[in-house]
Amino acid sequence: MEERLYHLASVFRSAIEGCNFFDDPVFCAFPKGACGDASLLLSMFLRDHRIGDAEYVLGISNNGTSHAWLEVGGFIVDITGDQFTCHPGAPVVVTQDRRWHCYFQEDYRASIRIEEYDERTRRRLARLYGTVLACVRKHSERADIV
Repeated sequence: MEERLYHLASVFRSAIEGCNFFDDPVFCAFPKGACGDASLLLSMFLRDHRIGDAEYVLGISNNGTSHAWLEVGGFIVDITGDQFTCHPGAPVVVTQDRRWHCYFQEDYRASIRIEEYDERTRRRLARLYGTVLACVRKHSERADIV
């Protein structure tokens, strides 16, 4: 499962980086400040690829900084941790090692879906997801990505 999670998370992160989000207030500075939305969209992508429901985890550090990631089958899946200068890993992390993530005290954990959000947020997230999927498809035409 770890290899499949890493592969899908890497594809998704690369697709986000290949998209032009200059008009989106959150994704325009990706990965900085985009961890919540990116994790939610990644959970949709994993679900679409039959990984099942991922748990969205939000943590708060001692200095008040927040960070969000996914947990699936005992693995942390984090595609935005590199926004922090103290992050020791690569842009995509799939691990059972909790040493870095434990700096963020868990504040919220749930299996969430965009249907749980207000209409405006659902439309924005659906638009972002469609844009990322188009980038995934564009790249998959050149290589067997997904």
